[in-house]
Amino acid sequence: MAESTAKKTFIHGFNFKFKKGVSEEKIAEMMKELAALKEKIPVLKEFLVGKNIAGRTHGYQYGEFAVFEKKEDLMIYEKHPDHEKLVKKILPRLEVGNRMDFFPIGQPNTKLGGTSYKGHFVHAFNFKFKPKVPEEEIADLMNKLAGLKAKIPVLKELVVGKNEARWHRGFQYGQISIFDKKEDLATYDKHPEHQKLVRQIIPRLAGGNAMDFIPLDV
Repeated sequence: MAESTAKKTFIHGFNFKFKKGVSEEKIAEMMKELAALKEKIPVLKEFLVGKNIAGRTHGYQYGEFAVFEKKEDLMIYEKHPDHEKLVKKILPRLEVGNRMDFFPIGQPNTKLGGTSYKGHFVHAFNFKFKPKVPEEEIADLMNKLAGLKAKIPVLKELVVGKNEARWHRGFQYGQISIFDKKEDLATYDKHPEHQKLVRQIIPRLAGGNAMDFIPLDV
């Protein structure tokens, strides 16, 4: 069951950093148009777009997370006329982006794509490990991270996966967590199981960026 779920669910994420001079109003307008694609592109099983309120944004103002039944649906989404039209509007205004595409690892038992998480709080993190950290060690840490879903009750969702995106900027793995409310992120952060794992991961990281938001309601 878990293996079947992992293979059927494919996650696409993107973080947006716009050029200086692009107004907040223009950015917000484009991001609302982006969120509205959920109603126009049938392969989107879930689509969460929001303004980044993480403690350290690294300049990334907005993020998106799309959920598909299978990997091939990502290409259908990207080639859809409404998506291509919006990309032509966004790209000239974009300074840089960070992409994360993955299958959930471990036993995600995820409801993503079947349950709406509008009104919830989304926390995501992209991991860039130091060059000398072995792949096997990274994979073990990320499997332990995915396993927190069963140990921390405030986690409504937790999916972790190895980045398959071509445009990845060196980020090897990504995590998406969903909570009922923003305050639950602090509960998760302070949980002993999470703290124990953070102490193992942090010394091995070369970099990372967080994306925290409440999905836009359009």
